[in-house]
Amino acid sequence: MINKIQHRSNRSGIALLVMVIIVATVSVLSFGFIMKADSELSCGDNTIFRTEMDYIGQSALNYAKALIVNPQDAATGADGYWHGDMALQLEKGSDDYFDVQVERSETGETPECTFNVTCQGYKLSGESRVSETKLAAQLRLDPCIALWVGATSTIHANVTVYGDTYCNGDLSNDGQIYGDVFSDGFSGSNTGQSMARADRNVTWPGISASDFEHVYYIDGTPYSPVVLNNSSYTDVDWGATESNPAGIYYRNGGLDLHGNNKINGTLIVTGDHLDFEDGQSTITSFKNYPAIVVESELHFKEGEAVITGLVQAYSATVNKDYGDITIVGGLFIRDGGFYVEDDYEDNIIVRGDPMAASIKLMPTAVDIKEWSPVGGAYYKSIRRDD
Repeated sequence: MINKIQHRSNRSGIALLVMVIIVATVSVLSFGFIMKADSELSCGDNTIFRTEMDYIGQSALNYAKALIVNPQDAATGADGYWHGDMALQLEKGSDDYFDVQVERSETGETPECTFNVTCQGYKLSGESRVSETKLAAQLRLDPCIALWVGATSTIHANVTVYGDTYCNGDLSNDGQIYGDVFSDGFSGSNTGQSMARADRNVTWPGISASDFEHVYYIDGTPYSPVVLNNSSYTDVDWGATESNPAGIYYRNGGLDLHGNNKINGTLIVTGDHLDFEDGQSTITSFKNYPAIVVESELHFKEGEAVITGLVQAYSATVNKDYGDITIVGGLFIRDGGFYVEDDYEDNIIVRGDPMAASIKLMPTAVDIKEWSPVGGAYYKSIRRDD
């Protein structure tokens, strides 16, 4: 009897042990499945976060492109271009952010048209970044018109253009053009392509003296230009004032500037000429405003000139006795052409700089006139830089 009881107990113990082993095995397997599922879920979440951050990074690149191509409303630095910003958001109130850093290229013949852009997209949890991606890219502005000539022309041997050139007719180049040429027909050499005029994607600036004749506006507030009553001035030093913060100087008639002249602002001339004579002239425009607008002939007779900003004129002539001319921004000549006398021996440099040449004006309290010498832009390269 006792043996039978012990036999039953042994069988019960073995069954219990088997049951414990089965439960333990199932538990271990279940734990493994749970861990694997958690791991898969984490991987899925990480993939989603990474994809989301990549979209944020791409959006950051597009944001940077828009502000570089159209710098009028961007917070530009002393060197004239937007350097980027921190902790920007596409959707206010979300936990997704991006940083943008912009540096203008320091290499090549036209560094003003090439920008290195770095973007970081990230998700914040408290003050920690829980997901992040970094993109590095190079943006090229194309086309970017430095010289616009409104009639069939020949570029003098001592003229160098850094940027693209447009000619409303046939263009012969005896100088140097570092960029594309848009014309009906082109002869000579350049570093870019020769293209049809219709491919330029840039319009004539269309700035009129009437935009400043009596009053101009900044953010809806009216200001008055300084009216120049004389036809001739010598050794001027003109700039912005409280009542004329853009430094607009307006001459209704022809104007001769003699000697050494310094103008921080914009010179508007409605008469038959603006002549520079006998000295060094320096004109530097404020952001969003042109440097010179002449409704007839711009004439360089004697002296030297350094002009930063957009220069718009009906025609331009350089006498053989004039010295060096440097224009940083853009030279836009309408219908009269760009003529340099054959015996001219110094140097004319036209350097396209869209940050200096782009325009945003308010001729009235409600009208806005915007223009840029840039017809488009593309990223030459984009790489993940984690």
